Amino acid sequence: MIDDKLEIYRAGGKVAIKGATWTFKGVDKSLFADEFEANPVKAKRDYGAEPPEGAGNAIPMPELIDAYSNTDRPDPVDASLNRLGWVVPPIYEWFRGDPRFNYFLHLDLSKSGDQTGLGLVHYDHYSNKFVADLIMKIPVSRDWNLKFKAVKIFVDFLLSRGFFLSAVTFDGFQSLQIIQDLKGAGVNALQYSVDRSPEAYDTLIATIFQQRFDYYYQFTFCEELKAIQLIGNKYDHPIGGSKDVSDGVAGALAMCVKSVTAVAFSREDLSTIFIQSKSTFSDSFQVLEDGVIDITDLHSIRNGSLSSFYLESYEDILLVMRGYLEERVFYLDYIETFLIDTPNLYEMLLNMLQTFRPNFVGLGASVSFHIVDLLRQARVRMVAQDTNRLDNASNRDIRIIRKNVKETIENLVSQVKQKSFKVVDRLTVFNQLSELSFTNYSDKLLVTSMAAWLHYMLQETKKNAGSYPRAILGGTSGISSVNPTQTLAKGQNDVRPGGRPRPKMR
Repeated sequence: MIDDKLEIYRAGGKVAIKGATWTFKGVDKSLFADEFEANPVKAKRDYGAEPPEGAGNAIPMPELIDAYSNTDRPDPVDASLNRLGWVVPPIYEWFRGDPRFNYFLHLDLSKSGDQTGLGLVHYDHYSNKFVADLIMKIPVSRDWNLKFKAVKIFVDFLLSRGFFLSAVTFDGFQSLQIIQDLKGAGVNALQYSVDRSPEAYDTLIATIFQQRFDYYYQFTFCEELKAIQLIGNKYDHPIGGSKDVSDGVAGALAMCVKSVTAVAFSREDLSTIFIQSKSTFSDSFQVLEDGVIDITDLHSIRNGSLSSFYLESYEDILLVMRGYLEERVFYLDYIETFLIDTPNLYEMLLNMLQTFRPNFVGLGASVSFHIVDLLRQARVRMVAQDTNRLDNASNRDIRIIRKNVKETIENLVSQVKQKSFKVVDRLTVFNQLSELSFTNYSDKLLVTSMAAWLHYMLQETKKNAGSYPRAILGGTSGISSVNPTQTLAKGQNDVRPGGRPRPKMR
């Protein structure tokens, strides 16, 4: 149709008007230049009122699919080994995951053919591009049990290679069994169809033509995508063709884009969140093998007007955080994880608390009973959420605070945007914060712990100034000082009155 004209149709007493978006809105067509450049066929359909008639290539210039591929990147798949019946996936040894990124895997379990297409994608925060790490097809038997077995082998293989799979998605109702099996193994598996809406392929084509999708040349993927057709509002392969591999890439990319575009923080927000300091809390001391705390830089240890630790357990991991409040800004300057079976772990933890004397210790919902008993015996003041896991909650050393996880995430986002929260610069922290949204926070264990610590700190600051809770082990509620000359001779009285051990310092 002509851009500046409206087409009017009458049928009985009804009238239909057909026209381009810019005509109806009275704006210049150039405002839609980006949409036409990214995906001309989709733009004509969505804005120009020109849906494709019959079957036609969804990509007007299919030769660009090859041209936009990154020819400097090799294919991780060893084609000579990718044949029916493999037990170890035919992937080269150099193919490894990067701990800075979250990965999204999508598999198209073909219903009639003997090929299973897959795509593995992540978002690179530094280049602001989406990256296809792996594009391949798994040649498996038509037998569904063998097909599921091959997929399970492949997922386990990726995990063993260091890929953090933020989501593993499958297309097809017959994937429910493997989804349940993967969930039982702790993998975030779910169902996502690329055929129910044009969303996945719209995203794939747009990111390619905007040159925001970094993919290597993979013959099957490129050929399938060049031949893909847009019929009405649905993408499909031509008669006799296939789209198993392109489905895998499109599905993985769509899930990755959803995770990134729904984030709570912009780049501007994150540019000011990290502590810009040559020395942070963790640089000021070291933990020796026997659990003793060795202070290396006394003057860089800051406690502000309110200092606290936060402890949480995740299976065989203990998460330890430490922060303080200073001039209405919350600083989280220490984040570390320890294996539960670390030698002298509990002695180290107790020495750390006795050395730095926080006002309180916040406890996560999953913190182990052993740690709770350790803190209770040491008369450390604890703050915990409303939970039945803490027996004798009426103990005067335990304060119960009601905590809603979504509310704590909202508080964290609010404090970051107000520039009232700063955290030590760690790759894992940046990774999770940059992908945080109000729908995926349950998968961001580190962020939920940070939000819980901040929640406890906010609750404490609601009290009147000057009446903060008493510090543990005789410390003050103001800026705590540590005497670097305080040492204990071997064999000297190591126990204070009441049975409390003295801090061990070198």
